[in-house]
This record gives sequence, C-alpha cells and structure tokens, in this order.
Amino acid sequence: MPPRRAVRCHPARRNVKPQELGVPTAPNVQPQGEVTNAEFRKAKMLSQAVTNQVGQQRGARQVEADTSRIRDFLRMNPPSFIGSSTTEDPENFIEELKKVFDVMHVVNIERVELAAYQLKNVARTWFDQWKKGRAEGAPLASWACFEEAFFGRFFSRELKEAKV
Repeated sequence: MPPRRAVRCHPARRNVKPQELGVPTAPNVQPQGEVTNAEFRKAKMLSQAVTNQVGQQRGARQVEADTSRIRDFLRMNPPSFIGSSTTEDPENFIEELKKVFDVMHVVNIERVELAAYQLKNVARTWFDQWKKGRAEGAPLASWACFEEAFFGRFFSRELKEAKV
C-alpha cells in the first residue's frame, strides 16, 4: 500500500472564520427606489427563461429515466401476447406482467405503457385502436381500466363462463 501524504494546514479542518478565507458572508444590497414596469417585465422574462431552461433539462432526464425503465422491464423477460392464438391465456399474461411490475415497483399508469411493449400483432393493433378511441383530453389509462378492456376483448365467452 502506498504511503499516505500528510495534508498540512487544511482550512476545512480548522476553526477558521469565513472572513479569513476571503469568503463574503452576505452581499451588501443597497436599497433602491420603486421598481418600474420595464424593470419588472425584464426580471419576469429572465425568470421565465431560466424556468424554461430548467424544465428542458428535466425533460431530457425524464426521457433517459423512461428509457432505462423500459430497458429494465425488458430485461425481466416478460411474456408477450399476440392475441390471435387460441392457446394463449390472457389471464396468465396479465398475472405474469403483474409479478414483473411488483418486483420493479412500477406505478399504476406506467404499467399500461410497459404492457403495450409486450403486445404483438393483433393485440397491438387492438391496443392502438383502444388508446385512440379514448375520449380526447381523458386522463392516462389506469391499469384497472386497461385490464378490464383487455379481458373484454381477449377473453373468449367459453373462458368467461368457465371462470364464473
């Protein structure tokens, strides 16, 4: 193991007053008169510009978070659902997805979008039409709403009667 170097005179470890380090304690603000409308508008525009810039940075981080969430979901190897095969069990598909969502701690609304990644062919076409058919300006679909619509479409009458 290499020898450690001794740090001499580390100001953070001594009781040093901020004035000795050259750090100002508080800015001196001179009182001014009233703010004119023009100055107020300029300050407001500057504030909005900074707010917009921060919002754009958050948006980029959100996209990155969404991408990593999708990648993590796909790594869990969830089942896919085609919708045209008679051997597929829609209830099993939903139950397996719920297990993955519980392990990943996925919130209600994200579940619908992640489940859509596993819908293929007929099932994906149905999902796209179902999503477009929802009322304009309606809130994002909840998992319960999706589950009800999914079972309504892909559960055969025989399976429904057998379950009841």
